[in-house]
Amino acid sequence: MLFIQVTSNICVFSQAFSVSFPFEVDSLRGFVCIQLSINECEPRWFILDTGADGAYLTYEAAKHFGVSIDKRKQETVSMPWHGEIKGYVVDQAPPLVLSTQLRRMGNFAYKIRGPIMIFPSDFRVDPVLIRGRFIQPAGAVGLNIFGEQVIRICYDTQTLTIANDLSRESWIEVTGKPCHKEFFCARITVGDYTFDAFIDSGLNAELSLSRDWGERLKQYLWRPFMEFDTRTLYDAFLLPPVKIGEITLPLLRVETHTPDLPPILGSFGMLHFNWQFDCSERRVYVQLRRNPPRLYCKAHLLRIILIECSGNECTIVSVPRSEAERAGIAGECALLAINDISLREIQEHFGTQRVVDFYQSLVLSPIIGQVRLRVRCNDDLKEVVFGNMLSLREQTIVSYFISKNKIISGIETYDNDFVLRFPPESPAKFSIEGKPVQLGGKDEVILHLIRIVGLDSDRPTIEEFFLHLHKHLLQGKPVQLVCKDDKGREVLVEIPAVEPQKAEDTPSPVPPKETRDE
Repeated sequence: MLFIQVTSNICVFSQAFSVSFPFEVDSLRGFVCIQLSINECEPRWFILDTGADGAYLTYEAAKHFGVSIDKRKQETVSMPWHGEIKGYVVDQAPPLVLSTQLRRMGNFAYKIRGPIMIFPSDFRVDPVLIRGRFIQPAGAVGLNIFGEQVIRICYDTQTLTIANDLSRESWIEVTGKPCHKEFFCARITVGDYTFDAFIDSGLNAELSLSRDWGERLKQYLWRPFMEFDTRTLYDAFLLPPVKIGEITLPLLRVETHTPDLPPILGSFGMLHFNWQFDCSERRVYVQLRRNPPRLYCKAHLLRIILIECSGNECTIVSVPRSEAERAGIAGECALLAINDISLREIQEHFGTQRVVDFYQSLVLSPIIGQVRLRVRCNDDLKEVVFGNMLSLREQTIVSYFISKNKIISGIETYDNDFVLRFPPESPAKFSIEGKPVQLGGKDEVILHLIRIVGLDSDRPTIEEFFLHLHKHLLQGKPVQLVCKDDKGREVLVEIPAVEPQKAEDTPSPVPPKETRDE
């Protein structure tokens, strides 16, 4: 066995050195997870957090590794997403060890010495999901535990490389100005705005904007679809082109956060590239991936399926006239499993009251393609599979389009009804028995949808409705709907083709000179 040891974050090599270790990606939050050991104990999974300083152990992991805790050495750490945490400092901790099998060197171990903080026993770390299995992480480690080395995170091969030389070929520098203490920052451009974003692989986000930048870009943040205590999620389709350095960064959603932090490029944003961090010079480089990730946007499921938990049981109900209702989730059904993970196992790791949190994380994860629910409706067992039939982006683009062009002002679904509201200025034309009619006058027109002309469905779902509008209106094609009014008369609604707004017609705001490059 060959050891390379880092003591007090200093390590010197007389020749070029490079060694790679495997990692896994947490399916729920996109975290990079590596295996580390202490005291030759069985290794445990740790989160590699570019936004962390040093190494952190959970209380349970410290007991597993045999790390003694001196409760007199307590220190308070301020964590933006958790508040102030009182942990225990271990100054003379045994080294953390990364190990791998190398063809020419056999068993290779990389030792890391340095202070370790142990979280208090009541501090909860959510499990990661690796290859469909829940795993409780033993803690988190920052890049600075490797000393002044070059660290490469290659998502293509899922390997973490530690080296003492910088690779130049095919790597593009994206280093930003220091924006958060001594952590790494990248230069981000949104339209005509340029700012430096804190690179935090420990935050499950794509791009999260600070409160100030959220205000500057608020005209592009349309209708939040999820709000947490400190974060609000928006669809990113209205954003002008986003770039990291000079490379386009495709985004599904953008967020805003309330903690006093700069804009943040999180774990899901990092998935688009391979990364190289020069820890001595504090420089950041990216490499285009050979295998770009396939990302999914299925957050519309959060709008059509509702889960509630009480005691040890969870029930699920569907929104009327949705694909969930068509699949057989009608009334209250008992939830048995999500993506082949039983309700009991989810409760063991998250607790009953946070089953909904797990479901939300799974639905919002852009690297999970399908959501499978096993339910019991009365005595009937069902497994319902939801793919990417209608993405939140498609629904949001259609909603924005019909709202901007004042085509439809409201959409409501009930058990046996699908109600459409047309404003007085709507371009829609109405006819009864083949004759044009004026409906509503100065008031909105309220009609009940029966079917969509050209769609083979006698009871269209809300997903089918939005998909039809997306495939026709956004392609400059007219749409015909068969409806009934409150008098029971059949009304043919013709929505004429409206030319979609061209990308070059969308104005990009020009900020004041002092905000062009901050």
